[in-house]
Amino acid sequence: MNSTSGCVSTSALMRSRTAMGLSSTGRRTRTGRIRGCVLYCLSPPDHAAAMPIEPRPLPCAPAAFVPHLAPEQVERHRQAQQRTLDALDALRDAGDDDAAPDLARLAVEARGALAAHAAQAWAEEFHWAALGPARGDEPGEPGGALAAAIQQAFGDPARMRERFAEAAGRLSGPGWLWLAQRRDGRLAILATPASATPLTGGDTPLLACCLWPHAMPEGDDALARYLAGFWALVDWQVVEARLDRAREASRAGAGPG
Repeated sequence: MNSTSGCVSTSALMRSRTAMGLSSTGRRTRTGRIRGCVLYCLSPPDHAAAMPIEPRPLPCAPAAFVPHLAPEQVERHRQAQQRTLDALDALRDAGDDDAAPDLARLAVEARGALAAHAAQAWAEEFHWAALGPARGDEPGEPGGALAAAIQQAFGDPARMRERFAEAAGRLSGPGWLWLAQRRDGRLAILATPASATPLTGGDTPLLACCLWPHAMPEGDDALARYLAGFWALVDWQVVEARLDRAREASRAGAGPG
């Protein structure tokens, strides 16, 4: 936007249409419909936040994660999350006036460092929102449509967890693991390096697992212990609600045009 005239240039308008998946006539393309469905189910209306961006509260007190996450581990993770948000704020304050405060949308539509920080910040929020208080040492079991989808894709939850561990072992360097719904509706496990996100590929994340050093416990067998603790804290009701929302969005975006 031109700050002196208040007018949007034609080239800027075309870039905006392209980012939103619109043709030059304003008609939403097939890619745009898919991207819109992903953003709809991942970006509820209350996701936008006023600047400066603050991390959302944890779903429970840090002590409730014990013994699967130590309080100092949670604190280290949250400090890293705040640094990402601070960096994002600095980039946006530097003149990215097209950026919306919706992190998922910003991760898809922005470019460069701005997109990377937005993707990392969104992934952190998404990760924490699906965890809950410790309920024991064993992983919980998904139910309903989610359980059926997991069985179809992996055979059973135990095999899904094994596939997660295998994907984690193949990831070189920091990154993320995801349980996601692919475009064909099937579930899959995705691994993304650094701050790369499935959002840009049209997949719909349902569960995120942070594999950055700031999330890991100290000591031997850190990854195995971390994943065991992660599964013991997953709130499957949250994940199932995300799947329901993703399917609702897919149905809403499947019409003509």
